[in-house]
Amino acid sequence: MPYSKQSGVNIFYETSGEGPAMVMVHANPFDHNLWMYQIAHFSTWFKVIAVDIRGYGRSDKVTTEYMLKDMCADVIGVMDAEKVETAVLCGCSVGSGISILLGLDHPGRLDALILVGGNSGLSSRFQKRIKGYTQTGLTTYHIQHMRQLVSPEFAERVEGPLPLEAPALILGDSRS
Repeated sequence: MPYSKQSGVNIFYETSGEGPAMVMVHANPFDHNLWMYQIAHFSTWFKVIAVDIRGYGRSDKVTTEYMLKDMCADVIGVMDAEKVETAVLCGCSVGSGISILLGLDHPGRLDALILVGGNSGLSSRFQKRIKGYTQTGLTTYHIQHMRQLVSPEFAERVEGPLPLEAPALILGDSRS
């Protein structure tokens, strides 16, 4: 299993296909498997690299505070580990935030951005989610979150529950 250790954190990723690079960054509360169908489709033409951002999936569960810029360093670390100079970057939700920031800070590394369900600013819902995870409890809120945002059935998927570790993400202006 490939891991990038470029940023000092073990970041898991999977590659499929050959050709120009396409890097996929998932949403909360998922892992790289969020892109399962897109990977199957796009790996026909691209070298698809699907990343588990820190705190999710098989990547390290960091217990110290971090920001989007740290997650950006993780994605760049994966690109460097795979010797990818430029890539089409796909991000969903928090992955969109990471992608936007990478586009601003590393425009020469990106051929294009594909943003799904994201925004470029803060939202009150982030604080609500942080409160939900910390006060309701990780396991309970995680399942509630999946039922509300995805579907009731997804939370009880046959593959088993998603990892329930919570990242210590600090929200705010990640470039300061």
